[in-house]
Amino acid sequence: MKKYIICNTHELYCDDIEFTCKDNEDPELVAEGVLESHGYSEFCDENGFYSYDFDLVEVSE
Repeated sequence: MKKYIICNTHELYCDDIEFTCKDNEDPELVAEGVLESHGYSEFCDENGFYSYDFDLVEVSE
């Protein structure tokens, strides 16, 4: 299992949320589910593309 922190979300709405995921899981997909559970959704960028706006940082234990 690996631990991550979500950061650099749109207007810092959901920054500093920690979560863990299994080694065989895609951390970006897990993070999207975590963000949705906190009311965070996709945003339309200046090019008309919808995406989640965030970065992940792996936390060493």
